[in-house]
Amino acid sequence: MKVVPSRNPAEGVAAMLALEFDVDLKTAVKAMADTAERIQTLQVTAAVRDARMSRRRVKRGDYIVLGPSDGLVAADRDETVAVLAAVGKLRPGFELLTLYRGRTVDEPAAQRMADALTAALHGVEVELVDGGQAHYDYVIAAE
Repeated sequence: MKVVPSRNPAEGVAAMLALEFDVDLKTAVKAMADTAERIQTLQVTAAVRDARMSRRRVKRGDYIVLGPSDGLVAADRDETVAVLAAVGKLRPGFELLTLYRGRTVDEPAAQRMADALTAALHGVEVELVDGGQAHYDYVIAAE
């Protein structure tokens, strides 16, 4: 048995989807780890207090978008603006953006976010999935 490292649920899902049962364990683990490392991920939540993050001030209630190492990528009072700004900073070339909806986000709000991303990302497929995570409104994976 081996553990494939991942920094967030989206990387873990990508690694699981890369599992090949017809190869040896070492090869399978390497392929899964490479896949987890290759995808770009973001996590979206609201600031619970005023703070300084990555040399930037955020206020309680601002929507913040964090990179996989918890660094601040974008922040705004409007969640869609914050998400679009963060996605705009991803390395270009991805073809699929998966939006994992958190437990506290209702379906219509999630669909509006997916629609905004679809409109902004010409030629990129946007997939909305019920992720059920408790602490993040969205976990986003770009592949």
